Amino acid sequence: MVKTHCTFLFMLLCSFLLYPIACMVGTAEASGSWQLQIPIAVEADTDAFEFHSADFNGDGCSDLFTIKKKDTGTNRAEVYVLDGKNRFQSALLQTGTALDLSNGVFSFAVGDYNRDGTLDLYAIKMKDTDSNRTEVHVLDGKTGFRTFLLHAAIPIEISYDIFHFELGDYNADGYPDLFAIKMRKTDSNHTEIHILDGKSNFQKFLSQIPSCLENSHGIFSFALGDFDRDGKIDIYAIKCNHTDSKSTEIHILNGRSNYRNFLLHSRTTLEEAHDNFAFLVNDYNRDGTDDLYAIKVRGTASHCTEVYVLGGVRRKAGPPVLGTLI
Repeated sequence: MVKTHCTFLFMLLCSFLLYPIACMVGTAEASGSWQLQIPIAVEADTDAFEFHSADFNGDGCSDLFTIKKKDTGTNRAEVYVLDGKNRFQSALLQTGTALDLSNGVFSFAVGDYNRDGTLDLYAIKMKDTDSNRTEVHVLDGKTGFRTFLLHAAIPIEISYDIFHFELGDYNADGYPDLFAIKMRKTDSNHTEIHILDGKSNFQKFLSQIPSCLENSHGIFSFALGDFDRDGKIDIYAIKCNHTDSKSTEIHILNGRSNYRNFLLHSRTTLEEAHDNFAFLVNDYNRDGTDDLYAIKVRGTASHCTEVYVLGGVRRKAGPPVLGTLI
């Protein structure tokens, strides 16, 4: 644990030293602009980390959950939570969890499973399960992720390299539901959206539908948000390579149409991301519109992971804009 904390503190010092030249907070323009560009206290050029955005301490700011899946001082999966109010420059939490090292086996999500007002950590086991199905293991935020609230096999086959998982309340019943986005090997030859009911401990499907998006494995990254603020969860499909514009593109699937049409096709000022970036969606500047977090994990000038936030801009009429319309 000492080694982990020393490394984290060293990276934090690097982040503060680089902050004056790397942080650019600007006023959003009509086409969307970068709200933030800053290094954080997480090493780059490694596949050890996974990132999620949620308000950990209830101050109204979206914080950054950094889950370290391998090479930890505790020999357990570890959680660092970086403070959104301080532009991710200080830690709200650094802890080992009850979960074994998990690189390549687990995908993660953050939500309030037992509705006690504290965020819990969902660990979705995608392969090497005793049940021969995908499994959901929920770690209790109230105990610092040191105990479990749920162990459950779910009605989805082994999902590694086939599904992408996100968490959101699809049916507005107060329980986080599990979005299983099937990117390939679909009967429809389209990306499919399979949504498991959180109230049933993910044993029942709320929806299983093909979307308007082609098979997406290796090309798209995904995030959830309410782009047009109609109360329905939309799916952000971020096209990271093979784009006509030669830039990273945002294609938003309409939740109200059950993901059968698009709300937006937009290019950004970011080059094709390939596997150099991870993407999240949240309202960074609390202006009521979704912002896109582009987290650069490889090839950074600072040698730290860097967070870029592209601000959504609400127009006088119609939905907000992220980037430039295609």
